[in-house]
Amino acid sequence: MAAIATAAVACLAGCGSGARPCAGQCGPPFQLQVVFRHGTSPRAGRAVLQACAAGNPQVERIGPVQLSPLPGGGRAEPHATVYTRSLGEGAASRRLEACLQSAPAVLGDGYPD
Repeated sequence: MAAIATAAVACLAGCGSGARPCAGQCGPPFQLQVVFRHGTSPRAGRAVLQACAAGNPQVERIGPVQLSPLPGGGRAEPHATVYTRSLGEGAASRRLEACLQSAPAVLGDGYPD
């Protein structure tokens, strides 16, 4: 039974229909979630996001830095969403993520499903 399910998924991915199964973010703008370290002010978080997004053609817009529980629970940390044109692909996307990951105020980032 597992073999049939695996074959079905494989066929959906490449049986010539041109359609790709989509789970989560299916098209732009994609949402890159950025989580900041506890105590990071909205102003400091926004400054990091603006510096990393400056001149990057993949960034469409930056959402507000807010303090609210993230999906999945856990302690509420300051976070924001960066809306991008691609899902982490290409040199410009890699530069954006490298910049965010090197910022001391950033705890982590990623494209949630």
